[in-house]
Amino acid sequence: MRRLLILALTLALLSGWPSSAVLAKTQPSASPALKGVDAVMVVVSGISPQAEKDGLRRTDLQHDVEERLQQAGIKVLNASERMQAPGQPQLIVRFVDQKRSEMEFYAISIAVHLVQSVRLARDNKVVVPAETWGMSGVISVGAQELVSVRSLLLEYVDMFIQAAHAANGVKPKSH
Repeated sequence: MRRLLILALTLALLSGWPSSAVLAKTQPSASPALKGVDAVMVVVSGISPQAEKDGLRRTDLQHDVEERLQQAGIKVLNASERMQAPGQPQLIVRFVDQKRSEMEFYAISIAVHLVQSVRLARDNKVVVPAETWGMSGVISVGAQELVSVRSLLLEYVDMFIQAAHAANGVKPKSH
C-alpha cells in the first residue's frame, strides 16, 4: 500500500497534475476492532519545513483533528492516559509532501491510521502494535491553496468517527 502511495506521489510530480486533483483514495474499512474505542491519542507527523512555511502547520492540523474528535464524543488522550487505556489507541496522521517549485504546487500523501496494541492469536502473551483502521490518499494542490488540505484530512477523520460510532452503536448526530 505504501509503495502505491509513493508511486502515485511520484507520478503526480512528474506529470504536472493540475491543482486539487485527487490521485488515489482508499476506502475506510469497517472493523470490529473499533468496538470499545472511545478515546485516542492523536499524533501528527511528516509535514516538511517547506509546507509548514507555506501554511500547512502541524499544530493547526493537530488542533483540527483533536477538536473534531472531541465534538464527536471521542476523548483525546495525552501520552500518560494513552498508556493506561485499553489497547493504547493512537490515531496517527502521516503526511508525505513534495513541492514542485517550478510549478508552485505540492503532491501530498495523507494517511490516517488507528494503531492499537493487539494480542497474537498463536501466542496470546505477545502484544504488538497493529493498524486496526486506516484511510489514505494522495492529492496535488497549489502552494497558495495548501491549507485546503485540512478539509481532506477532516474528511478522513470524519470517516474514522463514523466507523468508530458504528462499531460502538453510537447514533450519528443530526444537524
